[in-house]
Amino acid sequence: MGYAVASGRGTLYSHVVAHHPRVPSFDYPLNIGLVELEEGVRLVTNITDCDAAQLKVGMPLEAWHLQTHEDVSLPVFRPARIPRNPETLAFDQVSVGDELPLCPVPLTPTLIVSTAIASRDYQDVHHDRDMAVKKGSEDIFMNILTSSGISARYISDWAGPDAVFKNLKIRLGAPNYPDDCMTMSGSVTAKQDSRGEAVVQVSFRGQNSRGPHVTGTAELALARR
Repeated sequence: MGYAVASGRGTLYSHVVAHHPRVPSFDYPLNIGLVELEEGVRLVTNITDCDAAQLKVGMPLEAWHLQTHEDVSLPVFRPARIPRNPETLAFDQVSVGDELPLCPVPLTPTLIVSTAIASRDYQDVHHDRDMAVKKGSEDIFMNILTSSGISARYISDWAGPDAVFKNLKIRLGAPNYPDDCMTMSGSVTAKQDSRGEAVVQVSFRGQNSRGPHVTGTAELALARR
């Protein structure tokens, strides 16, 4: 007898979405997955921070601890962040309809405060909870420069270091508050090869528990193969 410390990484072996019966303490529809850990053990657990339509057998997952009570937390899983692409995609390697990998962004107070300060946005609603509440917000919230920066990083991680942004257009929705998670998703929606430039368009979305926080499009120039 013995034990092994699990890495917390695995893949989705199978899944089901529960709608009924509804019991307290769960949000519905509820994503239930059978996760195959790197160590070979399979674990029944909840899959969080993605829609049911985004669940795919074989998708990479990572564990995190959901605080259910003051002294109780449960290990659940969310989509795993894919490492940055070290090689830039060529224009011919990309097709309309290609999906970008899901990317979770845990919304910690440190992330929200530090990125606001780094972008020289010193408005108190981004770092002072008391002032944010006084001004009608639930909590401090992420600033627009951080939202645009995370969006650009998400797309450039997929496209590679030599992709050139032609434009980035975003629209904000639900606020990004602390202790939540925003999951980025996207797909290639257009390609154009004319006037000496090979450009692809990516539509993307960052969604938290309240709904879409950021939606938009980006156009990138890629080298031909």
